[in-house]
Amino acid sequence: MGALGLKLGASVHMPRIGCGLAGGTWSRIEPLIEKRLTGRGIPVTVYDFD
Repeated sequence: MGALGLKLGASVHMPRIGCGLAGGTWSRIEPLIEKRLTGRGIPVTVYDFD
């Protein structure tokens, strides 16, 4: 999401991507999300599914 997303006031809603079947850990993925999205002012909501 780039400048247009910021201009439009877009936000991201997602599950803990890369975890579960993909075998990743959230502790390794979360910093990437923070750097690329929240670090640029894009609001992110992460959902946990039980």
